[in-house]
Amino acid sequence: MRCRTAIRQACSTVASVAEFSLTGAGVNVMEDTEQISVNGSLSSERASVSSHDFEEPDEKKGDTKSPNRVLTITLKSIVTINMAPPIGIYQLVNYLQKYGIGCDVLDRELEDLQVYIDKVRNGDYDVVGISVSHQNMTEDLEALWKFMEAVRDGGHHTKIVAGGQEATLNWRQWIDVGVEVAFLGFAEKAFLEFCRRVLTAVDNGTPQDIDDYVDGVPGVAYRDRSGEYIYRHSPPLTLEEFTELCGKNIMGIDIPFHDYWDIFRKRTQDLPRDHEVTDDQDSPVFIFENIRLYTTSHCPRQCGFCNAQTALPRSHDGPLPILMMSAQDVEEIILMYYDRYQPKSFLFSNDDLPVGNRYGLERLRELCRIIIGHKESGRIDRNLVFFCQARVFDFIIRDRKAKTATVDMELLRLMKAAGFTGIGLGVETFSERILKAPSVNKVGITVSDCRMVIDAMLEVGLVPKINLIIGIPEYTPEELAETIETAIEFLHKGADVDTNGILLALPGAPMFDSGDYEICYEQMENPITGETVNIAQYFFPQHPTIRAMMEGFDKSVAKEMEAMKKRFGWGNKVFRKRAFSVANMLTAARLMDNEALVEKLDKALVKLTA
Repeated sequence: MRCRTAIRQACSTVASVAEFSLTGAGVNVMEDTEQISVNGSLSSERASVSSHDFEEPDEKKGDTKSPNRVLTITLKSIVTINMAPPIGIYQLVNYLQKYGIGCDVLDRELEDLQVYIDKVRNGDYDVVGISVSHQNMTEDLEALWKFMEAVRDGGHHTKIVAGGQEATLNWRQWIDVGVEVAFLGFAEKAFLEFCRRVLTAVDNGTPQDIDDYVDGVPGVAYRDRSGEYIYRHSPPLTLEEFTELCGKNIMGIDIPFHDYWDIFRKRTQDLPRDHEVTDDQDSPVFIFENIRLYTTSHCPRQCGFCNAQTALPRSHDGPLPILMMSAQDVEEIILMYYDRYQPKSFLFSNDDLPVGNRYGLERLRELCRIIIGHKESGRIDRNLVFFCQARVFDFIIRDRKAKTATVDMELLRLMKAAGFTGIGLGVETFSERILKAPSVNKVGITVSDCRMVIDAMLEVGLVPKINLIIGIPEYTPEELAETIETAIEFLHKGADVDTNGILLALPGAPMFDSGDYEICYEQMENPITGETVNIAQYFFPQHPTIRAMMEGFDKSVAKEMEAMKKRFGWGNKVFRKRAFSVANMLTAARLMDNEALVEKLDKALVKLTA
């Protein structure tokens, strides 16, 4: 990735941003909704929300279905094989249809974008809602501008809006590039009201300004007719609403899991199928029939580089407790998916499934016991497996008086018995200093804790997936080498290592908002306005050696992988996870001119591929 422009990141001018998604929860109407004006301060203007302006959804209105005049567009996956259906968009569509709004889905993994661009040009849709991401912003912008041009060329009044975590945390930039409204947080109810107003106006032959369509609606950001930015917080989300949306609401949704699994099979034809894999830990266990689950509202951690923990609280303008479905609610969802789609594995996609507090840990224990019971009774297959993401902190038991720390072996054994096979751990680094650096901020955790938990997982037969970041801004070459050497040690023991090269610059992440780190920007030209759009790419490392290493790092990794293919005769086979991670670390070692480290990695690679 080449940065054409490097700009020092200024402090955020927005006092509070909100999490957004075209997936939101049914929320309570806010009688008084605070707005943020263009300068980012709270304005004295308050939007009065009356029952006439913003009605509670009435399911009876769903009796008469409208034609499909709303188009929702999914995220474009940024991964090669580990894709999953975008549950949020399908939840949103189900919610709209429940209340009588006909809605189509453009799934960008399954359908042709141009077909829907032509439909928009023909005036088939009155509202187009796109779910956007920062990691894939370039491609999302290209799609957005094509739809905007289609609206212009067709001479229609179609409204183009956006949702998703990126739209919540980076709402101002998305409005500047052409989005008319950014929906914040869990936004189903707000989006439903918006669609009703637009469709009614079109039916009456009286198209209106954006101001009229969102007047009094909480959880939106837009630019009004005077050109001023307006930001209106979402009402607080309750546990009941979260469970209704992400639990009960998905029960009636038809999600194209089988279509996605077929895509995986085509992309991974050279990998052994799961039934061919032996018990050897070095064999790649690749299960196509996997379903992702979301059972908590947001991440409880405060990692400096990540924006997962900031989106939802910001959309509500204040702290928000972690909302967790009960073990029984999760059980109901698992059984529903199991009966309907016959998956062979489930992946809990929450950033931290155990959450780490007393209730979260007990919820996980209870869920494990429920799963074990269903396997013993024959309700679900004994070979059904589970994967999750967790934190080292979740498994540490500290005795404050004795000043000792041990691992919760009982919990690990319970997870193993329930069928958990892999647990992702956001370790990020094996350097004591870097763990405490603002960009990482692993509060309350030491390198000794990390090693202890990883070894304990391996002892009970779990495979820890150690997540590491190579391009941490504060790294010295010596600290990076220390981390890589420790990763090699755990690879030999049977752990998985997942390495990221560059450290992505994500709007809303604490280190992004601090203004203390230099960011590499890529530039695009808006074909409609001719203006230049600066897209934040990654944080520049501070040490000159590592900074130089990160420029063009992805291309260097690609060359390393090509060399591996030729050396081992892999041809077009999909890379094993461990081999890809070794390619990342080998690239870093070569670019640091650390020949001793290169030799160690080469030996590890030979062993892993034997």
